[in-house]
Amino acid sequence: MALRNRADSAYGNLAVGNLVASTVTHGSGIRVVSLPPASANPGTTIYVTDSTSISVEGQICAGNGSTKALAFSNGSVWKCF
Repeated sequence: MALRNRADSAYGNLAVGNLVASTVTHGSGIRVVSLPPASANPGTTIYVTDSTSISVEGQICAGNGSTKALAFSNGSVWKCF
């Protein structure tokens, strides 16, 4: 059985067989309030520019700060790193 590759241009997803790798690069980043629904984007990583300070890696993302971070959707909420 041959693996088929599929690209999803909306969020930069690349599927190889049953494996899906998701990354999103938004040049200068986006604000936390602009993140798409976490439930519709499990496994997606997005660069955010206005995170509050991150005291624990993987804390739930909150905006209105000045920290640049990576937001990761676990399918339920966005976690910031």
